[in-house]
Amino acid sequence: MSKWKWNFQNGEDNLQDFDIENGGSCIREWENTEALFMESSLPVLLFEELNVTHFRLQGEVLVPGEVGFVGFIFGAADAQNYESVYICPTDDPEVGEIQYDPFMNGSSTWQIYHGPRYQAPAPFSPGKWTTMTLDVTPDGVAVYVGQTTVPQLVVNHLQLGSAGRIGLWGYLPSYVRHFSVEEIPAAARTFLDHKDQPFQTENYNSHWSVSHPYLRLEGPDASSEYVNAKVEENGTLNLHRLFPFGQGETVKVIGEYLADKPGTGIIGFGFSDHLKLWINEELLYEGESKWAPPESDGRIRADFCQKEVSWQEGRNIISAEITNLETLYGCGFCMKVNNQVI
Repeated sequence: MSKWKWNFQNGEDNLQDFDIENGGSCIREWENTEALFMESSLPVLLFEELNVTHFRLQGEVLVPGEVGFVGFIFGAADAQNYESVYICPTDDPEVGEIQYDPFMNGSSTWQIYHGPRYQAPAPFSPGKWTTMTLDVTPDGVAVYVGQTTVPQLVVNHLQLGSAGRIGLWGYLPSYVRHFSVEEIPAAARTFLDHKDQPFQTENYNSHWSVSHPYLRLEGPDASSEYVNAKVEENGTLNLHRLFPFGQGETVKVIGEYLADKPGTGIIGFGFSDHLKLWINEELLYEGESKWAPPESDGRIRADFCQKEVSWQEGRNIISAEITNLETLYGCGFCMKVNNQVI
């Protein structure tokens, strides 16, 4: 079984295997100990892909302040698309939060992937070195933080897959030392536990039609074809999976609801960042949902807003304009109609 190790404690030579161009990452001392310093949110990737399918990523991580994020990357196709798992401090000085966060077309997606399937508490204190371990297979990833033999988080479905380059990631001041990649035996177990049972999807309408991005004042290109898009496993339409979606850009989303008879119903929906919503060409809602702590975390939830609507018998057209205002956190949309997600 092969093993590779980088201590990040012998000057810049430690970085020769990593692509750090334009990232600002460097070897820096923290309390008289050298380590890799990161703060830009740009990935620090190995130049070469390691030929492993089952492997362990391990290192000591540290966030010096009360706010910061640090972790590991795998399955990287490039610097815009990769799997990541990181940890950050919380309001509790002894407990941090693990986040599974696949980056797609240059954007993180934590506002889309949230809840116990993608997040978990773990021991993590600002200013203290903590061991972080990821056991990765083609099926998923198990995450261990601190001295534990039981993973705090198990993700059984990787959104992008494990094949690709490996690396490190940090946003706001953060450090890593004693980082290693070790090939491990193929495990007999599958990445599935009691918290990670498959979603019940029989009530999901799994497709929307989505325009290509445009500037909101200009409207969509009439000659551009719409993309048929499937929602994620949690019912959310992830716009970053489809194409690069930049700050200030808008997409139009179209779906339908078939009613057996005319009447009223309740819809619930969530989104990020700005939404205009029409039912049968009548404007029902316009508003914003963004990262604005402590009032809002910007995460996309179908119970964010509820509205009563009047359905006509047969086909009802649901259309929305979604605008990306934040760029980096994950832009999307989900809706429940009469307790069904469409």
